[in-house]
Amino acid sequence: MSGSISNIQEYQKVYIDTCTSMSDGFPLFVDANEVDLMANNQKLIVKSVVMAELYRLMASNDEDKRSRATRAVSIIGLHRKIFLIEDERITAESILKAFADAEFISEFSKNRIKYKMALLTNDYGLGKDISNLNNLKSCYGKQVDVFKINKDGYLEIRRYDETNKTGEAEKTETQVVVNTEYKTNWAAVIIAALASFAFGAAVDRYGEQAISVARKTIRKGAWS
Repeated sequence: MSGSISNIQEYQKVYIDTCTSMSDGFPLFVDANEVDLMANNQKLIVKSVVMAELYRLMASNDEDKRSRATRAVSIIGLHRKIFLIEDERITAESILKAFADAEFISEFSKNRIKYKMALLTNDYGLGKDISNLNNLKSCYGKQVDVFKINKDGYLEIRRYDETNKTGEAEKTETQVVVNTEYKTNWAAVIIAALASFAFGAAVDRYGEQAISVARKTIRKGAWS
């Protein structure tokens, strides 16, 4: 069975980033660990800025990014019992301007004083920045850890140091560029309007059909 949550059960807050949700191993990890996550009453936190980035990428001109983002939205929306989705603050403006890395650094810097936290990310640079918070001398807090989901859906704890020679290779793995440009801002308006639909009762009731309709509407708005 792919994946294991044994390494993250001890954390009070576990976040996933955009890159991880679009990685090859994410569907395998979710399928393998949904029951255990529910049994342990543990949820993976998806920040609104991550959802905004995924919505934006659903209208990307890059077919691979568009497909990965749509798959991620579908998985998160259809497995709400294991995801804590912060989607109430998503607006057209946030979709256009969302940049998750800065918010993660702020979130971990502020809350590591109260909580034991972990981040699931396949982004080498972000992972190293979060891990480096453990080295702060002016602000003490609980240990924060970074995990990667590999292509087979397994969790791997990440350790970073100045002599790490694999950084460049890791940086290129499933790299997500979120600065998608549009011919019109209308796409973002449509996506924002669909946000509550895609992650509310409609997904619970209609499942994949709701995601499919959202994707078609987004693309139509993006290139109309």
